[in-house]
Amino acid sequence: MYDRRLAFPALPPLAAAFLCGLGCGAALFAAMQRLRPAPAAGAVDGLTGCVAVSHGMELVNIELRRARRYARPAALLFIDLDRFKQVNDRYGHSLGDAVLRAAGAALKSALRGSDLCCRCGGDEFVVLLQETPIEGARHVAESLRRRLAGIVVERPEGAVHVTASVGVAAARPGEVDGDSLVARADAAMYRAKRAGRNAVRVWEDEPFCHTI
Repeated sequence: MYDRRLAFPALPPLAAAFLCGLGCGAALFAAMQRLRPAPAAGAVDGLTGCVAVSHGMELVNIELRRARRYARPAALLFIDLDRFKQVNDRYGHSLGDAVLRAAGAALKSALRGSDLCCRCGGDEFVVLLQETPIEGARHVAESLRRRLAGIVVERPEGAVHVTASVGVAAARPGEVDGDSLVARADAAMYRAKRAGRNAVRVWEDEPFCHTI
């Protein structure tokens, strides 16, 4: 998912010539140039397959610096599964884990390869959308809300359905503080909770602010 960030730098000409001189054919050399290092230990959440929070916030800050450097838009979604504690309390942590796995899979399958999907712990997820202004982020958030609402986890006594509340915030021009951006999206998510859950809300001081 993050090949672009983890790619090895291109070899200098002399090193390339040396490797080819050792007998590497053109196809093999090209394949070597495409090698990617293994993910760092702890970089991926073992349950959902999303990026772990510690590594995820580092990547959020990297992408915000990139957005500032090239004056490009970026937005962040804060997603919280509704009444997830009740799922754990009523049906047990095994079923709760199944819900989290399904949520992680649903989010990753719906996002672009350039987007960052991070599990913040418990039932919370953060999604960073590159090259996305606030209005586009709102539409993505609504699409993800509908996708999560379609999750059904089967059990002998009946199916368990899931919904989520989503907060949206846009990176301010020149912003490189991921914590501040996450805090605004988190505040918008709580507005969605207060509105009855299973909803999307956008941080109010952003342009093109809409509520759903």
